[in-house]
Amino acid sequence: MDYGQILSRSWQITWKNKFLWVLGFLAALTRISSNTSSYQTNSSEMTPEAVEQMMQGMALLVGLGCLFLLIGVALWLLSLAAKGGLITAVSRIDNGERVTLGEAFSAGLSRISTLVGMNLLLYLPIFLIVVVSVVGAITLLAGSGITFASFADEPSAAGEALAATFGLIFFCFCGLICGLVLLGILLQFINAFAYRGIMLRGLGAIASLSHGWQVFRSNFVEVLLLSMLFFVISIAFGMAVAVVLAPLALILFVPMMAMASGGSTPGTAEIFLLSGGALCLGILGAALASVLTTWQSAAFTLAYQEWTGKTVSSE
Repeated sequence: MDYGQILSRSWQITWKNKFLWVLGFLAALTRISSNTSSYQTNSSEMTPEAVEQMMQGMALLVGLGCLFLLIGVALWLLSLAAKGGLITAVSRIDNGERVTLGEAFSAGLSRISTLVGMNLLLYLPIFLIVVVSVVGAITLLAGSGITFASFADEPSAAGEALAATFGLIFFCFCGLICGLVLLGILLQFINAFAYRGIMLRGLGAIASLSHGWQVFRSNFVEVLLLSMLFFVISIAFGMAVAVVLAPLALILFVPMMAMASGGSTPGTAEIFLLSGGALCLGILGAALASVLTTWQSAAFTLAYQEWTGKTVSSE
């Protein structure tokens, strides 16, 4: 595969069709991460008024957490439709067709149920592994507690049993993290090609997963090389974005950190300011990432079409 041609053609499509950046922005919205701040107060100064204020702040944080959860689900669905529309638009533009933003987004929205089903089926194994691991860890801890109680007359034996249990949990946890990272990388590749199978071939949720695996397995080396290229590009881009966002983050978080270190309790206004500022930073980061997201999606769409039998045009 001609990687230079893929990168060049995908960048031409990205730059000449800037409405795609809107879809890239919507797709990048799911990368917004919430930031939480912790603070502590001096217990000797906890007056009833301070306790009431702290409880109000905690209730507000819980409410904001629920609100952000609902917003997160909405953004996820919006992102699915945007990614699907972006794939369809790039393919049609590469074929010489004219596409509008509305047409592209409608194409993704029309397949939203299949996209949701594919993502849920694909990432269900990770969810089950995490649930089983948590249940197993709780069971081991409960068993160690019973063991500790049964050896109440022998503290050294109880301590050894407890240390062995925590050691086992630690090593299992490290192995689990490594395994989940590798599994997550594999699933991301399958997800990328399953997306394109749904949007460009009209496949269903289950069939798209099989198709995604076949495309990845058949073009393993080329997929990894293209991914490494964009990994390097993403690092350079991330450093540039950090230079832009770092001063804004300092302006937002330094006053809150100073307040926390001084023993003050952030009030409602400060919590709203912090949450709103974090959300604005995330949106700004997504806006900056929209160009890279669009370029990467376009490159993988063109590469997918070449891997599945369609050559990339030069114009």
